[in-house]
Amino acid sequence: MKEDKIIKKLTDHDKRFDNHDKRFDNHDKRFDNHDKRFDCVDEKIERLAIKMGQLDDKIGRVDSKINEFKDDILSAIDSYAKKTTDVEIEQLSTRATLDRHEDEIITIKKKIKIA
Repeated sequence: MKEDKIIKKLTDHDKRFDNHDKRFDNHDKRFDNHDKRFDCVDEKIERLAIKMGQLDDKIGRVDSKINEFKDDILSAIDSYAKKTTDVEIEQLSTRATLDRHEDEIITIKKKIKIA
């Protein structure tokens, strides 16, 4: 009788152990599926990282061109300002020369009595 109880307990234990073993197998399969999903996500992240690197390169080139363009504009503005200043100086000089000649013309007119 004791043997029967022991055998029954061992059999019950074996069944429980088998059930637990099946559960662990199911968990292992789930983990394998999750690992595959994570691998896919990792691949997507790597592809995105490569694309981001390419975009960073493009943005760097665009930024460089913008800075070159900005430098050209600033250089043109400086050149324009210098030319404007030169023209203003020349205008003042021309005005002074005209004023001086006007005085000479008036003096000449007075001398020849045209005025």
